[in-house]
Amino acid sequence: MAENLKYQEEQDFVDYSFSRRYVEKLTSLHGDSLTSFMLRYRPTYEFCRGASSEDMLNYINDKLISYLKHEEEPVKKHKK
Repeated sequence: MAENLKYQEEQDFVDYSFSRRYVEKLTSLHGDSLTSFMLRYRPTYEFCRGASSEDMLNYINDKLISYLKHEEEPVKKHKK
């Protein structure tokens, strides 16, 4: 039970650091796209614990670039 509580506290901290509102504001993603991004690129607790505001901003920006490249690939394949 103590492990479950610790795990939940860590996940709550990640949710706080990588909040939907903050990520939406930085990425301009909404709805399913935002949900997909947040699930695919959720940072670890360890990263969030040591990350400054600038680190988190850079992390989200880097992951957004990866996300957008990944989302564009199927479109390019269909055009060929």
